[in-house]
Amino acid sequence: MVTGVKVAAADGKYDIVADVESTYTLAMTSTGTALTKTEGTDKSAAIKSALNEYAGTNWEKTTLKSKAWGNEFKAVIKIAPNGSVTVTYTPEDLKNKVKED
Repeated sequence: MVTGVKVAAADGKYDIVADVESTYTLAMTSTGTALTKTEGTDKSAAIKSALNEYAGTNWEKTTLKSKAWGNEFKAVIKIAPNGSVTVTYTPEDLKNKVKED
């Protein structure tokens, strides 16, 4: 899902890059996955549209099935005005466990 956001920020088709840095949290729990804006301009609808294309229309139904990472894991996604995307994961070692670049 994070890769879908990165691609959409570079693509421009979805208009997810704002004039100010915007921060979103993508959180997965045992009941589903949610995207929320935490700072900046709200482009959540456009990001969700991009996720529908890149992760499938049921991405919000993706659940955490393993307790190896606790009760949830989060990706805090910052999208800069120049389109660059930085991601911080919680738990911090999640990126290493899923081997994502």
